[in-house]
Amino acid sequence: MSQMMSKLDSMPGMTGEKPNAVPALIASILSALLCCLPAGIVGIVFSALAMGKANGSDVAGARQNIKTAWICVLAGVGLFVIGFVLYVLFVVIIGGAAFFGGRQGP
Repeated sequence: MSQMMSKLDSMPGMTGEKPNAVPALIASILSALLCCLPAGIVGIVFSALAMGKANGSDVAGARQNIKTAWICVLAGVGLFVIGFVLYVLFVVIIGGAAFFGGRQGP
């Protein structure tokens, strides 16, 4: 778990004195449009909060919100991949059953 958190610290926007929430915001918007709407919306909200905190003096809060936004993006993409794989398996299994189940013997 700590290895994943340390990798999140090196995500775009997390390095430097002032955190930049724009990469997380763009990734959240793309996640909302292409992958998983609920996770993308949560990522957009946390990115917007991070932008507000980064413009103020709460750098630690901005970094935490950017990290949460990246977690939401990764969760949305992960859910999309899992759902797509399950859909393909379902189509292959049901299609195979329909193709081979309807045949009468030779």
